[in-house]
Parts: sequence; structure tokens; C-alpha cells
Amino acid sequence: MTTEILGAATLYGGVVLHAERQNVPLIDMPALSGLQSRAGHHIPSRSNGTWFELNSVPATEIYLPQRYKHLTLTTTNESTRIPLFTGLEELDSLYVGERQSYKLNKLLETIDDPFAAVVNIASAVSEGSPVSGSFYLFSNTTPLHMALVFDAEENSVQLVWSTLDFKLDMQARNLFRYVFFPLPTIVNRAVFAHTQNLCAKWWKLTKNFGSNKHGLLRAANALELILYK
Repeated sequence: MTTEILGAATLYGGVVLHAERQNVPLIDMPALSGLQSRAGHHIPSRSNGTWFELNSVPATEIYLPQRYKHLTLTTTNESTRIPLFTGLEELDSLYVGERQSYKLNKLLETIDDPFAAVVNIASAVSEGSPVSGSFYLFSNTTPLHMALVFDAEENSVQLVWSTLDFKLDMQARNLFRYVFFPLPTIVNRAVFAHTQNLCAKWWKLTKNFGSNKHGLLRAANALELILYK
């Protein structure tokens, strides 16, 4: 895995969908030590909605004052940075009435170069007062691996993605702590992950299905359908 990190740009991140205490430990790997790290909250004053990113390439930020949105873009291919930002600035005014995932996939179609990218969106009612946020996950040829990770010690659930296939590394160090529900690898498509909606839907799903192992599996299957529809 270290060779893989050194040989190509690495993106790694996730968001806490459920936690029973504040400041829940975020899932990390020693192989990612030294990478540029960022963390924050899409839902103020709650552990649910906490996000983290560790990347081997720098992030670029842009503020859209007309929509009170801060966008932070990280891409594995520098040549895609400008066309992605140009497209993202225009995105809300295009394809009026269409779902966000449709708009993102239309943007992806305009870029030919291979890349994986993550766009972290912080929405606000005014500058400096975030109220919610989301992630745009893009892949053109370069895959993004994705999974729900259950932390048995913390009783937390995190949605994790990476250009690395991170499951074996985590389980090798913590065989009985982490339980994985693999999600389809993101390849040649875009996925829209609205943090507040996902946290709310996860809470509702686990209330409806229960928190035993079969209930969690049913909730995970339902969340997959919501993410990839």
C-alpha cells in the first residue's frame, strides 16, 4: 500500500453518519501518515456530520457568494482542476429541475482526462455561518473505493471513500473492531452525498429496521440505493 501511495495521488476521506459521543475517533491508517489532513463539521455542534480528508495533493478553495457556498476541490489530475471549477460555478444554473447527481454526471461527461476528485461543499445562510454541507465524488477511469465502516468499539458508523482499496489494511490491524459493508466502487460516474440528509436517513433507517445485525444490513442496503440512484 505504501508503494501505491507514493506512486500516485491519494484521496481518502469520510463522514460520520452516527456516533454516540462527541469527538468520535475517525478511522485512520498508518499508511496515510504525513498526508495533508483536513476535518470539520457539516452539521454544527454534532458528531454526526463530522468529516475528514487526508490527501497527497493540495486542495483548492473557491467561494460562491451568490449562493453562500464554499467549495474545496481535491483532484488526482491537476489538468482537471480548472474545468471542474468552471463547471461547478455554472452547475446550479444548468439543467434546471434535474437532480444534483444528474448535473454532476453531465459535468463529468465534459472532461476527458482520467481522474478522481472530491469536492467538499459547505453551505451557509451567510458567510461564516455553515448550516449544512455535502460531497461531490467524481471518477473518470480512476476508481474511488467506498464503504460503510462500523466501529464496534465506538458504536459509530462512517461513510468512507478512497483511491486506495482500504479494507484489507484496516482489517489487518483491527480484525474485530471494524465491520465493513462494501459499496459499489465509483468508476466513470459522479455521486452526490448530502451529509445532513444521509445522517437523517441513516437515523430513520435504523429506527425502522432496528440496530441488530440484520437491521443494520437492511439499513446499509437502503442507504446504498439512496446514494447510487
